[in-house]
Amino acid sequence: MGSDGGRLASELELESDLKVALLTGAAGWRDRDSLYTSAELAAVAVLVACVASVVTVLLVSAGLPGRDAAIAGAARWVVAAVGAATLVGAVAPSFAWPLGWRPRQSGPTRGFAAVRVGAGMLVVGCWTALLGPTSPAPIWTLGAVVGCEYTMTAWALGIRTSGRAWLWSFQRSTLHVGIWLVSLSVAFAYPHRAFDLLMVPLTFQVIALAAALTCSSLERLRTAIDYRTKRVARGAVAGAHHRLAHWLHDDVTTSLRFVRLGLQAGSITPEQVADELDQLDHRLRIRQLDETLGTGAIQLAQVLQPYVRLAQAHGVDVVAVPRFDEASTTLDGDTGRMVQRALSVVVPNAIAAGAEQLGFRVAANGPGALAIEVEDDAGGFDLAAVPAGRGLDGLRRDLGTGAVTCTRTKTGSRLRVVIEHHEVEP
Repeated sequence: MGSDGGRLASELELESDLKVALLTGAAGWRDRDSLYTSAELAAVAVLVACVASVVTVLLVSAGLPGRDAAIAGAARWVVAAVGAATLVGAVAPSFAWPLGWRPRQSGPTRGFAAVRVGAGMLVVGCWTALLGPTSPAPIWTLGAVVGCEYTMTAWALGIRTSGRAWLWSFQRSTLHVGIWLVSLSVAFAYPHRAFDLLMVPLTFQVIALAAALTCSSLERLRTAIDYRTKRVARGAVAGAHHRLAHWLHDDVTTSLRFVRLGLQAGSITPEQVADELDQLDHRLRIRQLDETLGTGAIQLAQVLQPYVRLAQAHGVDVVAVPRFDEASTTLDGDTGRMVQRALSVVVPNAIAAGAEQLGFRVAANGPGALAIEVEDDAGGFDLAAVPAGRGLDGLRRDLGTGAVTCTRTKTGSRLRVVIEHHEVEP
């Protein structure tokens, strides 16, 4: 009995903590760096529509005569404004999160949950004061707001919500029982107001039912979005696997088969075999680089490495490379691809010109710009005399004439390419 009693007490305490957590709101339980999923953004859109509906009803009702309502005259506008501002303030964290406005400190408290419950009661009070006995009819929009908030908080906690379970939980809650007891007690004391008083628990019933229906609808929406997202992800992965399989067959295995057949026939020399393997090694490194660039972030060293190895494979002595802190700079995918394009033009040109030494340098070129320099000893050339249609000419046209410059040195040339630089967090 002691063990069962302790377990029951622990479960009751957990259920109590969970209820407080769900009353606190989604924003209090999220990591500051997290982003809303597609389903959560859809829930925010529904929440915005529901809040707008509640505010609209409050403001419209303030301009109506309000027969049998508790508040009359200009005070109705004050009550409507207070109710609207309270509701917007209570759900503001859910609106602010997708916009990047995050709380400085996380960790919701029971006090915050009590404030939100109090805000809800105040909104219901303002609603009843404005609309009088007819309040249960349109108040389902406020219940939809509750359902959105509850569902988003449950998702932040990793819980799948159930509208039926939520409705049943409300029916047997002390809050619901207390509402009925107070309403019935006052109704017995004031029989002439019994109908109006019994509208109070009915109002909360409509809110609870609307919240339950909203929970169920959002869960169905989330299931549909998750299913579609998984299908798209599986399709993307399958497509990537098919492309990789074709590339391995068409490029890698074909090259290896060519080398093997040449060796069997005695038509290629060991030097030609080494050259073919060096070319295959470079293609493999470029393919690896493309895959890394596809992630959207890459270190500068990863872009430089294939071209440093290419120069070394052709017997070129690499006499200078960027320092560690320069090479470890993290670039976004577009910047990385442009650096790769520049190197794919400059390095093969230097090798083809007969360079015996190459130097690679990196420098900042003002805010938001990165300069890549490749210096060779191949005798130098006139950049203005580069024929149209060549890779270097296309690079100049795409980046701008001033972004590609060439300086003659004693033994060759130093080509400098300036690229817009968007560094990202590693």
